[in-house]
Amino acid sequence: MKRTGVEPGNRIIVRSMARGDVPRVVETLSATPEFSKDDISIFMECIEDYLNGSEEYTFICAVRDGAILGMICYGDAPIAERVVDTYWIAVRKESRMGGIGKMLMEKAEENCRKANKRMMLVDTESAEEYAKARRFYENCGYIEMSRLKDYYAPGNDRVTYGKRLL
Repeated sequence: MKRTGVEPGNRIIVRSMARGDVPRVVETLSATPEFSKDDISIFMECIEDYLNGSEEYTFICAVRDGAILGMICYGDAPIAERVVDTYWIAVRKESRMGGIGKMLMEKAEENCRKANKRMMLVDTESAEEYAKARRFYENCGYIEMSRLKDYYAPGNDRVTYGKRLL
């Protein structure tokens, strides 16, 4: 039987990330091909700022029985009025396709609505290896809002998805 992230009798808690969660989250990011070493390095800088009290980013994670299943990081978009950028979302390989990513997105959206944010954005790539990510965002109700041709490399566009929250 295929193991999924959300199983009967296994309560999943979505909560703010704590310092003790960082090694497991880094392990998750490292095992996710879409995240480069540079991405992880930037993540480490941002999580350190967050854990030291910065309000520039919000990090939340999904936890079951003390194990980190996934995480999301988001923050206010610079300059834009009441818009939030999603910087990272990752789910452990063995927990994918079980609703963890959607649960994290929904919690982030809920937090943003409570903070009177009007829109949430997420960027991804047009390359074939990002097709699952694009489908995931679409399944969460996000629509393609813009595309910058050849942004990442020739033939690999930057695709921005968005969802109106209010």
